[in-house]
Amino acid sequence: MSKTADDVAGVACDADAMSFNGCVLCDCLDTGVSTPPPCPIVFHGPWVAPAPGYQAQQRDVDTWAQAACAHPGLQLVDDQISRGQLRETLAGFGGAATFPALHAAILDPVDDQVPPDDSARCLAELDHLAVLTRADRMVVLIDADDGTVLHVRSTDRLVSFPRIHAMTPPYAVNVDAAHRIHGMTGLPDVPLTTVWLDEDAIVRVRDADGVELFAAREFRQEAAGHGWQFRNDITGAEVLHSSPVPWSGVDRPRPARLRAEDRPMDIDIYISSVALLRELFTTSMRVKRPVWLY
Repeated sequence: MSKTADDVAGVACDADAMSFNGCVLCDCLDTGVSTPPPCPIVFHGPWVAPAPGYQAQQRDVDTWAQAACAHPGLQLVDDQISRGQLRETLAGFGGAATFPALHAAILDPVDDQVPPDDSARCLAELDHLAVLTRADRMVVLIDADDGTVLHVRSTDRLVSFPRIHAMTPPYAVNVDAAHRIHGMTGLPDVPLTTVWLDEDAIVRVRDADGVELFAAREFRQEAAGHGWQFRNDITGAEVLHSSPVPWSGVDRPRPARLRAEDRPMDIDIYISSVALLRELFTTSMRVKRPVWLY
């Protein structure tokens, strides 16, 4: 990772921020695997910069760091972590008294790095959290063809918002407790809809007035004109709507078959930050390098 001298003046992670980034640097420079830098360099936490007297070569250092080895920016891993849901979940099991390492390192940090020994303690506490939550249940929406989890029902049941719409003054878009959409109008050939994943593991499509248009546990999703269509192959029910189930991955095709499931709790799936923290801590222990927080 590279920054200018002004950027690195305050690298420490903001303990009050709802989210932050964590990264672990590789050792390719130390072991001679990387190409040599274009000038003497220094590290400010995770940031690499030209040494004093070589500041004019900042751009050269930036370019070098991105291609010096197999790890762009000299990073083995770089994840964005959200604190909110993790803090709330830990509080339900005793908070800092039960999870002192996670609170000290992640939720209420006083330093901008987590040494490998502390990473091991944090990883053990994540394992303990998994045991404590194992008896709970969770509802997820998956790609029925490969099992990828697309959405987890947690505090928000809303899966997707209208993709095709026109905003109306005062441009304050919201959905109320009765599932009615405010601040939007639909286009003539595409209904204004929302998609919900409910506690009974049923996916429901509702129109702008909150009226249920479609309900199924397993269904197909496909593009249809300017909108999308859900179809239940068992009942034949189908609906044209404007709120497709989102998916991630540049090379990943749009999921064609989807299924809602009620399954045992997997805390790494239920709280995505847990899986990301596990990756950071495991990497830190493996290469014996700190997790840098910024």
